[in-house]
Amino acid sequence: MVCMELSDDRLMRITCLHAPSSYHNRQLFWETLRRIGAFNTLPWICARDFNEILYPWEKMGSRSPIRSCLSSFRDVVDDCALMEVESKGCMYTWSNRREGADLVKERLDRVLCSMDWHLIYPGAEVYVLPPIGSDHSPLLLSTVQVHKNCQRTFAYEAFWNDDPEVYCLVSQTWPSNQSRNSDLLHKLSRVRIALSQWSRSKFGNGHLRITALQQRLQTLINHPYCSNIDSEEVSHIQDELRTIWKQEEQFWAMRSRINWLRWGDKNSKFFHATTIQ
Repeated sequence: MVCMELSDDRLMRITCLHAPSSYHNRQLFWETLRRIGAFNTLPWICARDFNEILYPWEKMGSRSPIRSCLSSFRDVVDDCALMEVESKGCMYTWSNRREGADLVKERLDRVLCSMDWHLIYPGAEVYVLPPIGSDHSPLLLSTVQVHKNCQRTFAYEAFWNDDPEVYCLVSQTWPSNQSRNSDLLHKLSRVRIALSQWSRSKFGNGHLRITALQQRLQTLINHPYCSNIDSEEVSHIQDELRTIWKQEEQFWAMRSRINWLRWGDKNSKFFHATTIQ
């Protein structure tokens, strides 16, 4: 597909792909990429599952990679004049999720770009995130990093309702001795302070928690051998990440101008964008 950079009306070509698993069909697929590269005149990126590795060290476990498969992949990358966008995070992007000697990990997913695209976005990076609901790692392509500071105001968070402690806290704070004879605004202020302190202690910074859990998950996934204990910890971390992501989704949805989108989307970035328009 062809996309436009809204800041300067620059066009670029983005190819999101899932290469076939069989060698023969993959060769036909490489020819399709060559044809696209032959007539393409735009800055170009190809991203996602190539179903092949570029180098032998991008595979762990099972038998050694077939050199002819690696060579055919490198040939199409060279023929299309593509280069790899620098990546960080998980070393491997796919796993068969088995244990012991049967465990296989490979780097099948990547982002390739043309030279003119790289010159436009020289600081672009790909973040290989730990897999959660799939056997493939999600890829996050970052071209520009924007940091905005904004002053937060108090809001009763929707995800607090999932924690039984919040009801006890409000029940204890509202009729306390200090606020029993106070007016409504003073009582609300005491509840607001109590809830804010409880939330910081209970949940902390969601982004930092996600980052810490992803780093631990990445360490476990990158480990060459996986024990039963490691598998249990991986499952526990994945469950905890799902919970925090749900909380983040509800956090940004409350601040969003979008009222019709239900909780199932899992796209807090989309919600966040609507709050800063």
